[in-house]
Order: sequence, then C-alpha cells, then structure tokens
Amino acid sequence: MKEVAIFFVYAGVSTILFLIVLLLNRLREKVANRILVIILSSLFFLFLSFGIQFINKGYINHLFLSLGTITPYLLGPSIYFYVNAIYKNSFSTNSFLKHCIPFIIILLLFSIPSVLFLKHVTEAGINTLLVGSVIISLGMPYLLFYLIQSYRAVKKYKEEIKHNYSSFRNIDLKWLLLWIKGFILFFIIDLLSGIFIYSSHEINYGMFFNIMYLAFLIFYIGYFGLNQPHIFLLSTSTPLEQTKVNQHKEIKTNLNSALDCDSSEIIKIKAALNTLFEEEHIFKNQQISLKELAELLNVTDKKLSAILNTCLHTNFYEYVNKKRIAHFKKLIEEGNSENLTLLALAFDAGFNSKATFNRVFKLYEGVTPLQYKKSLIKRSQSI
Repeated sequence: MKEVAIFFVYAGVSTILFLIVLLLNRLREKVANRILVIILSSLFFLFLSFGIQFINKGYINHLFLSLGTITPYLLGPSIYFYVNAIYKNSFSTNSFLKHCIPFIIILLLFSIPSVLFLKHVTEAGINTLLVGSVIISLGMPYLLFYLIQSYRAVKKYKEEIKHNYSSFRNIDLKWLLLWIKGFILFFIIDLLSGIFIYSSHEINYGMFFNIMYLAFLIFYIGYFGLNQPHIFLLSTSTPLEQTKVNQHKEIKTNLNSALDCDSSEIIKIKAALNTLFEEEHIFKNQQISLKELAELLNVTDKKLSAILNTCLHTNFYEYVNKKRIAHFKKLIEEGNSENLTLLALAFDAGFNSKATFNRVFKLYEGVTPLQYKKSLIKRSQSI
C-alpha cells in the first residue's frame, strides 16, 4: 500500500506543478487564471498534508502538515471567487482578502509559529494539539460552505446565459459543476476516513483513500479544465462581462413590466422573429446569440429578451432549441434519416455536439432521438 500511495503522491504533485507552470504564462490574460493558481497551490499543500506521512522526511512532514491543514480556509473562498471571476469578469482584491481573514489569522498565529518554532510548539504539548484539532475540524465545514455557495453561483449564471445563448459549447458549465461536486465528495470522503481512523486507529488506510481520491480529482482538473481553452475565454464573449448581473435583472424586470404584448410594434417584432425561424431557418447558425438576433430584428437584446420572457413565455435558449428540435423531427418524418445519420440531421438543425443534441432532445421530447425514430417507424408500419 505504501508504494502505491507514494506513486500517487508523486503523480499528483507533478500534475499540480505542471498545471501551475502552464498557468504562469497566462496570468495576464485573465484574473481568473491568477485565482486558479491560488486554488492549485492550495490543493498542492492539501494533497501533500495527506500524502507526506508516506514519505518520512522529518521536518518537511511537519511543514506540509502545518500548512496543508489550514488550506481549506483558503481553498473555499478561492473557488467561490474563481466562479465569479469567470462569469462576471470582475475581481475585488479587498473583498477576497476579507473572505480569507480566517486563513490569514490561522497562518500567522498557528502555522508559521508551528513551523519556525517546532521545538517550543512540541513542548507546549496538549494545548497545541487541541488547537490544531479544532482548526482541522472547522476547516472542512468552512470549505463546504463556500462550495455550496459556488454551486449556487454557477446555477445562477447558467440561467443568465440561457437568456443570451442557444448553446453551451463555448460556455462550458458542466466541468465546473462537476469540479465543485468533486470537492464536495472529497468532504464526505474525508469525513468517512476520519471516522474510520478514529474507530480503527489505522491512520495509513484512512489517508490512503484521501490520497487516491484527491489524485484522481487533480487529474480531472488537469484534463477537463486546462485542456479546454474556452473555459478561460468565457468572459470575453458572454454578456455578463458587459453588464452587472443585478443591473441586467433590474433592467429586464422594468422592461417586462412595461411591455404590451398586443401592441402593433411587438406584433411586428414577433412576426419578423417567426419569419427568421420558420422561413430563413436562422436556428441553423450554431453560434447564434441573442445579441445577433436582436440586431437582425433591429431591437435591443434586452427588449428581445423581455419579449421572449413575457410574450412568448420562454427564454432564448429554449426558443432556439425547440425550433431546432422541430426541424429535426420534420427531417425525420420526411425520410431524410434513410440517407443521413441522426447526428448529421442534428447538425443540419443547428446543434453543435452529439451530447448537447441528445440531452436537449430528451429534455423536450421525453425520449432519445433514436427512440423517436423507432416510434415513427412502428407507427408507419401499423398504418
């Protein structure tokens, strides 16, 4: 077991350091990249605080234990501010530091003295051990609190994006949600391993499970995060960069309340909208956005969003994808699937990935595209 643990420790550490080196060249591009370096650095110390006991290095063990055990106090706020930096393209250093006050206090009053004055700390005995236990016990719930806040923030921004984009391909939300869920799962695993250690006194086995899970989480971050450049380019194309979320909601609310859906102006806009979708099939443009559509209709994107919400009782994402699904079903009914694959028909309807197409189709139709096709075949055979 020790050899396997050491292997994962070195593999995990190497991966984190590699990711940090990659990000160092991109620090000036986005503030989110700088926060991600803090996250990865925190993860580095947290990971080593579990794995260092398998590598007996004396004072180094104490160093990483002292620093690693307090990293949840930094990791939690960093993840939360990273989510906001991605979607709002804004970052307040003062606000971030305020959220990191517990980490700073513990670092200055406990970790640094513990590292610099190891002999005196050891002589302090039970009091130091008690303080350390309290810090560790409160650290993971503190991290969990920020993970929950981060999860809620992503879900909120997802709803905002739905009002402006018809596809999430270049606005990758799934990886970040899974990442946050991954840390939440780590909290559960760490809690269970703590109970196991307390009841069995088998520290190595408990730490081994933490190391294994954290190593795979690190590999996940590296593979699905940094190898997808659109994750870091999100804020350059999303409307959340151009307006504050609260301001956007306030304007949209005012427009909705003042909108007369039966006015001649709105009727003309709805007719023009119908022409663009039913006759010109604008939904085939895979990257169509609310702003582009509004320009074609010669209205503001906020007004178009209000029309969709208030008069058509939908949002841009749903409106476009329902048109795409209707077109796909029409192609199937006309027999086009005999010559082209379902995926080719989906692309023709404007979808840009197989996963998105299958997910959206089942969401609105209740069955998969293949099941829908088979049901049409059975229906035609019975007639």
